[in-house]
Amino acid sequence: MQNLPNKYNIPTRAQTLQQRYNSSRIFLYIISAFTVINIISLVLNGSYYFLISSSIPYVLVALGMILCGLVPEEYADDFAALHIFDQTVFVIFLLVALAIIALYVLSAIFSKKKKVGWLIFALVFFCLDTVLMFVYFGFVADIIIDAIFHVFIIISLSVGINAHYQLKKLPPEEQPVENEQQTENSTQNENLSDSPILRSADFSVKSKTFLECDYLNHKIIYRRVKKVNELVIDGYVYAEYSALIEFSHTLCAAVGGHMFYAGLQFNKSFIAVDGITLKQKIRWI
Repeated sequence: MQNLPNKYNIPTRAQTLQQRYNSSRIFLYIISAFTVINIISLVLNGSYYFLISSSIPYVLVALGMILCGLVPEEYADDFAALHIFDQTVFVIFLLVALAIIALYVLSAIFSKKKKVGWLIFALVFFCLDTVLMFVYFGFVADIIIDAIFHVFIIISLSVGINAHYQLKKLPPEEQPVENEQQTENSTQNENLSDSPILRSADFSVKSKTFLECDYLNHKIIYRRVKKVNELVIDGYVYAEYSALIEFSHTLCAAVGGHMFYAGLQFNKSFIAVDGITLKQKIRWI
């Protein structure tokens, strides 16, 4: 190994759950920002559109432009019969759209201190947004990708809400503490029992290897087989994480008196041993 490994604070289960909750909140800010950008593009007759956004505010502004006669000139004749309001009324449509976007921002802000009710409100509201998207556009091929992203956001918010309730079930000693510093344990523990082996790793199947390295005479692999992420040590699977869509997680196993870790934290894969990072890499997909 050419470079000395960096110190890595291995997240506890409580910290992993907390990160899932916080990630769901971040999606609310992303939805709000991209929806505003989409509306600006619509008003300025731009050509770009972000899929991770809310449909209701966008549709409201589009409807306001039609009813107030503010559509681009090339479409003016097509919507001339629907021009029933003065252009000043468009401000009302715009303000209502911005008010809806503000609800997502407020939900993200007020859900910060474990007030999961705001996250639940955002989930219900976004589900309504998804239903109205289909009502307005219909079940057409043009919105399939948009619908996929809507489902992704719904799942992400649901995961955050579920993480909150899992956190509440943890015993007090496992509850997350702000600015908690984990102590380094890089020495061998002779009394540490080996974790049970789940199965032999099947290298004949199609898999995606995220990271692999050799350390302490052990071959460590962090990979994904179908929908299962595996921590493989010396050809044996010691820990796994099964999910159709990956979220932050940590796999761990004790082998030979050492603790081995692998997983995904936000967008970064890592392998670590006894609190020391051996490898890490940003994951884009």
